[in-house]
Amino acid sequence: MDNISIQNNNTNTNTNNADNNTNINSSNSNNIIEIREYIDSDGPEVTKIWISGLKQTVTSSWFIFRPLLNYMMNSLSIDVTSNDGDYGINGINIMKTWSNTYNEDRIIYVATCNGIICGSCCVKRGAGENIIASKNCTDYYIYRLSIDENKQKLGIGLKIMNSIEDWSIKNGAKKMCLYTINSIAAKFYMKLGYDYITFPAFYTKKL
Repeated sequence: MDNISIQNNNTNTNTNNADNNTNINSSNSNNIIEIREYIDSDGPEVTKIWISGLKQTVTSSWFIFRPLLNYMMNSLSIDVTSNDGDYGINGINIMKTWSNTYNEDRIIYVATCNGIICGSCCVKRGAGENIIASKNCTDYYIYRLSIDENKQKLGIGLKIMNSIEDWSIKNGAKKMCLYTINSIAAKFYMKLGYDYITFPAFYTKKL
């Protein structure tokens, strides 16, 4: 297996997650999967899972592309978790950047499995993390979907995407949009009805 190292600006942090009101509560065998809105204490774990997920983008690619993708994912990780990044160091910026508490045009959902954070995803009206789109915009963009590698194949990605799309529809979305160069993620999105639009990585789904 390739030795992939994704750099970031975070320190090692352990977090305990409190009980929260859930949007979805479902059982998968012995696993209780819940989807809820993000709270501030989720930051370190959400950031750690997202950074770990970047490695899959590298390892799922053709061998010849891996050095370039490793560089790209390292650069993205450093940028997103910088002081000014939309996640910030240990997720310190996530609440103000992505929470619906502070921004009516976006939301971040967190997935838990048996009470432990195992994934997250952001969505907003219009493109660009720091751009406020017109209220007439009906294109909603998905960002930073990540599922703990040890909790995949449990339907968590589907549940969190359903929550993301439901919220978007309620807020006027007519089309979902996303970018990905992760071949595994691309297959997942296409199973959900997303169409490959343009090279190298743009996908959309009409609602």
